[in-house]
Amino acid sequence: MTERRTKIQMQIKLGGILKGYREAAGLSMQEVCKRSGMSCDRYKRCEVGIAPMSLQQLMDVAEACGVTVYDILEHIQPVQRKSKMDPAHIKMMATFSKLKEFVQESIKVLIRGLGKSK
Repeated sequence: MTERRTKIQMQIKLGGILKGYREAAGLSMQEVCKRSGMSCDRYKRCEVGIAPMSLQQLMDVAEACGVTVYDILEHIQPVQRKSKMDPAHIKMMATFSKLKEFVQESIKVLIRGLGKSK
């Protein structure tokens, strides 16, 4: 499995997760686009898994659906290769793990900050 194929599979997984949260919130694609500031064409391409999404876009969509980025990321597991993993794949998995930890910690800091401002 190539790195490109792995990325595409993860995009498709993320798109399915986003669709699930959008539908659970009772929102149409248009409503998510309006709330998140994304164009409908771009959001649709992300939701079906044919376009990547930036971290900022993911944060905006999560907020539009009433969830956190952590809620979304906890459903994503790195795609496992059947054969021995190549160094590029291992590096990508490590980077993803670090990004997930960073987002989790950032959310915790924001929540603590919001609690102090009340």
